[in-house]
Amino acid sequence: MKKIKLNTTTLIAVLLAVFITFQLTKRSGGDIHHRVQVEGECLKKVSPDKGKVTFVISTLKQDAKAASKATQETYTKLLEMLKASNLENIELETTQYRVDQEHAWENKKDVFKGYRAIMGIEVQTTDIKRLGEVLAKSTAFQNVEANGFSTFVSAEGNKITREACLVESIENARKKADAMARAGGARLGRMISVQENNFGEREPIRMFAAKALMESEMRATPMIETKDQDIHIKVSVEFELR
Repeated sequence: MKKIKLNTTTLIAVLLAVFITFQLTKRSGGDIHHRVQVEGECLKKVSPDKGKVTFVISTLKQDAKAASKATQETYTKLLEMLKASNLENIELETTQYRVDQEHAWENKKDVFKGYRAIMGIEVQTTDIKRLGEVLAKSTAFQNVEANGFSTFVSAEGNKITREACLVESIENARKKADAMARAGGARLGRMISVQENNFGEREPIRMFAAKALMESEMRATPMIETKDQDIHIKVSVEFELR
């Protein structure tokens, strides 16, 4: 039988490879029967910190240029009103502009009515309560409608709440796992892994329909009430058992 000679360097390399393989095997599942996996959750209610509304200006004229000019003039006046309102942290964005032919079906034939020019501007602000003042003032414009009014939690506010909720859900999972370990005569060890299970937040709150504000009897400043938004987080956590 032929003998295999190993020098010192080769022997050390072989022993090191065996040691590393053993450690990787242990970490990847060698102790799978000494683990416990639980779910933790957190449910928080967060008050909306922002509100938004879109104003749409719509003008019908026989001439496209005249329709566009009238709409832009109203847009400028509306923009001045919005800026003068001094809402806190106000953000303004033009959302649309277009000029289209308008037709109607009358007496069994297509009738050209003119050109309709439309412009939209979205308003966002943290001054939710005072948005009612702006909505009331907008009714002074005969060709302006307020659409899609809603309140919501901003991205920044959502991030702060979610991060706090993640910590709370992991603590909740640890309490569950500790109770299970004690019941089985074991002790809870280190956390091995954690995975977040995402849940969608509730949709922004639609407060009221836009066209109702266009009636003269509705021009008083409307009261705005908000409802808390639910943020629900679940995590799957794996702990070591000792």
